[in-house]
Amino acid sequence: MTHHRRTARRTHHVGRALATIALLPGAVGVDARDPEPSPPAEFHVYEATRHEGTGYLARTAGVITLDLSDPFGARELGRLNLPTTVYDIEVRGDRGLLAAGRHGLMIADFGDSAAPTVLSTFDTPGSVRQVLSRGQHVFLADDAGGLRVIDISDPLRPRQVASQSTRGRLRALALSGSRLATAEGLAGAGLFEVQHSDAPRRIDSIADAEGARDVVIVGETLVVACGRRGVRTYRLVAGGRVQRGAAIETASPALAVVALGTDRVLVARGSAGMMVLDLSDPARPIEVSQLKLPRRYPVERITLDGDLAFIASGLRGFAVVDVETPTAPRTIVPKERAVRVTFP
Repeated sequence: MTHHRRTARRTHHVGRALATIALLPGAVGVDARDPEPSPPAEFHVYEATRHEGTGYLARTAGVITLDLSDPFGARELGRLNLPTTVYDIEVRGDRGLLAAGRHGLMIADFGDSAAPTVLSTFDTPGSVRQVLSRGQHVFLADDAGGLRVIDISDPLRPRQVASQSTRGRLRALALSGSRLATAEGLAGAGLFEVQHSDAPRRIDSIADAEGARDVVIVGETLVVACGRRGVRTYRLVAGGRVQRGAAIETASPALAVVALGTDRVLVARGSAGMMVLDLSDPARPIEVSQLKLPRRYPVERITLDGDLAFIASGLRGFAVVDVETPTAPRTIVPKERAVRVTFP
């Protein structure tokens, strides 16, 4: 368990033109004199997302809510302080589904962004790393606990309706129609049939996607971020099985991947930034652009809201990138020392 260091002032820097958002309790404000503060020692942002103008930072010790209607004027609205790390968050209306590690699934009420509260908690045998909802059901990536399916039709009394063991530690999920892809670490990736959410059935395993950290399904292509082994693509064929596509080696580990339209993906590469891959021909993906954020802003995870990519940057907090033009992504926050490489 981490402990708050109350003797030092730590801030979350979101760009020279923005308010400085403090990450320790009680210190919120603007400090234009400190454009490059030391990174906060205790707090790591694992997910940054925006829903209807409100931003949510899933981090060590809970969730921060922000007014992100204009990223340049970002300001803190409130906090949900928790005795656990939140690795992922999905917001549906006023409700938030939190991947709360060893505390399982938490359902929060964000109706009042300044004072969010926890409605209920559902404990699991593993450590929940990602949540993914469909209708009244939530799929949980429960690490060593495998795949869990929770019925949240009554948010005050969530209940498990199904579970499936996985070949490795379940890190991430991706859903497309009746297909659920899984990233299972050293065991590779998997594909489940989930036409009925409460009856998931494994239909294929992909052992050569060793090191799988994240997955996404783009049309009929499965894309897997495999850490130091780069990115792997697979074609989804009749019967739900997969065929090997391409292997894209990356100079830095591929940490996460997210669909950008119908034939492109964004790949998070840590301190090396992000890259855009064109999957028009899944067997021959083309790297169309790269964007490296300032040195202290790694790209660890990416979520999209319209043409803006919200990036979880670990100890540095979050960043925002305009991806309206995939061949020339543009840093919005922070501004300093952004380096872009565009390919013809």
